[in-house]
Amino acid sequence: MKLEINTSKKSGEIIKGCEYRYSRTNDMPAAVRNKLYLHIYPKKDTLQDDGERLGLFDSYLSEIHIFNTDNNTVYVLPRLYDNIDIQVSKHISVRYFKDLSIFIEVPGPVRIKADSTFQIQEITAD
Repeated sequence: MKLEINTSKKSGEIIKGCEYRYSRTNDMPAAVRNKLYLHIYPKKDTLQDDGERLGLFDSYLSEIHIFNTDNNTVYVLPRLYDNIDIQVSKHISVRYFKDLSIFIEVPGPVRIKADSTFQIQEITAD
């Protein structure tokens, strides 16, 4: 199965012309005080044709870009994830872009953890 959506010529031009106002960094932020943006790009099916399962059966492995609004940098996680665990009590916003990527806005302050799982946790004042 291949997923395709017809996109207008104008939308195609807008997608191609989008450039981030963030500088790439090689350092993943451990925490973000202000808003955190996640841009998620589906890259690979978790179910392989040979029956091997690389993650959750109903998910895609996705590339995650972490936008740190504290210093206007973007970090691209070196591995693909099939799940994001967001633990915040505040409202988050999710947008579906015309290139089929997903954009999530999470209010800060938050802590970021990326190992076998990818987690965003609210930092609360004790």
